Amino acid sequence: MRVLVLTPYLPHAKVGHGGGTAVRDLVRHLARDHEVLLVALVRPGEENLVDEVKELGVAIVMDDFGTGYSSLSYLWRFPFDKIKIDRSFMQAFENSDDNVESILETIVSLGHSLKMRVTAEGVETPEQAAFMEKVSCDQIQGFLYGRPMTETDIAVSILENISKAAARDTATATDPKDGTRKTKAS
Repeated sequence: MRVLVLTPYLPHAKVGHGGGTAVRDLVRHLARDHEVLLVALVRPGEENLVDEVKELGVAIVMDDFGTGYSSLSYLWRFPFDKIKIDRSFMQAFENSDDNVESILETIVSLGHSLKMRVTAEGVETPEQAAFMEKVSCDQIQGFLYGRPMTETDIAVSILENISKAAARDTATATDPKDGTRKTKAS
């Protein structure tokens, strides 16, 4: 599935000549030709652009929800499939800021009540992950699960994990009579 990560219009952002037409043409081109469209700026009066892109089969995601320009009003103005909770909430959680747990739980509940999936960004500790799982957050991402990697590093990591799994499988076997796992030495 292709994904559009929507960043609400930033008044100070300069997209270039042509205004909304340039943005619309760019989004149509990227949504048609690429598996992942990272960012689209949505200007006032350009809301129908999101509907047009969604008709192309692209999932619409509100990024950095809860901060800056990601207003609650966007939730009823656009057909989002997912909201991504800004990482600043995880930082506040780590600092035990008052009310952050209630706010996170409310964001997840709000997203679900609007039939949206919810992703928590910036999860770096097992405690953060456990809390987000407890409040039924759909997806969790952050350094707890991995750091950004190059394509080569990803391939090496996958091969290392396959090699480790194969070594474990070679060292143990399942007894067909009782289904117990035994090491080759036993």
